[in-house]
Amino acid sequence: MKIKPLLGHLLCLKTQNRTLNIMKVTIFLTFFCTFPLFASTGKAQNAVIELPSNAVTVETLFSEIEKQTDYLVVYSNRELNVKNIVTLSKKKAKVSDILKELLKSSNLKYEHTNNYIVFSKKNDETNVTQQTKKKVTGTVMDKNGDKKKRIRYEVSNCQIIGGT
Repeated sequence: MKIKPLLGHLLCLKTQNRTLNIMKVTIFLTFFCTFPLFASTGKAQNAVIELPSNAVTVETLFSEIEKQTDYLVVYSNRELNVKNIVTLSKKKAKVSDILKELLKSSNLKYEHTNNYIVFSKKNDETNVTQQTKKKVTGTVMDKNGDKKKRIRYEVSNCQIIGGT
């Protein structure tokens, strides 16, 4: 009588081991097949667009980028004239290559974050003027020569307004 329960227990262990091995293989294959799906390089580097011709307006270029990719192009009309016609070397190329070619002779730069391509001015260190601080001291008097305790002042060209 004692032999039968032992055999039943051993058979149960064999089926549990087999089930456990099948589960291990299934989990391994699931991770092995799904992790490569998440590994992608930068989208801006790989997105390829095709233009209608080599000579297009900047506005047409931006609209083609927005149509053929999921990017949104952001720019200021004051900084970038979208009516200018640009001649590109290729009709079909990566977005990053086209934008580099577009901006190589301008004072603009672009930054790709999430699905936005944002154009802005380059920070040119030579055009930045150093502001100097000047300390102004004195006494403010009215027409009669009496000292004023509370005054309102404005410094022109600096847009500084204050009071004491």
